[in-house]
Amino acid sequence: QDKTKEEKVSAVAASSVCQNLIDHYNLRTNGNWTLTDKRKKMIKARLKQFNIDDLKRAIDGIVTIPHNQGINQANTVYLDFELIFRND
Repeated sequence: QDKTKEEKVSAVAASSVCQNLIDHYNLRTNGNWTLTDKRKKMIKARLKQFNIDDLKRAIDGIVTIPHNQGINQANTVYLDFELIFRND
């Protein structure tokens, strides 16, 4: 079934927002995450509860926590994309 013009525009806008969040995550974590279908689905699910600025603040916050930066007993960095986006 063909998508309507409105549905196509909406899908492009959603992809743009998702890419924007991935770019922000990469910038703040010095990461190299790509926008996969799984990550897009996770972002869209979070956008039902939070706006893009909320999610960017969550990203900004996670990188300021020493534990997540690897200052912990295991010396393990906890900055995986899924850490922020896996659930509300």
